[in-house]
Amino acid sequence: MARIDELVEIVREDTPQTDRSYIELDILTDLVVTYEEEHFRIRQNIRLLW
Repeated sequence: MARIDELVEIVREDTPQTDRSYIELDILTDLVVTYEEEHFRIRQNIRLLW
């Protein structure tokens, strides 16, 4: 997460998708999303009591 924080400061909207920092940020964020989906999945069938 620390590296993602660093890269967010470097990569801008106009950064080319071929830029090494852009690619690294893309890979790391994909890894974090996958990890969170596997380990912190939100249950879809939670019944809410109102």
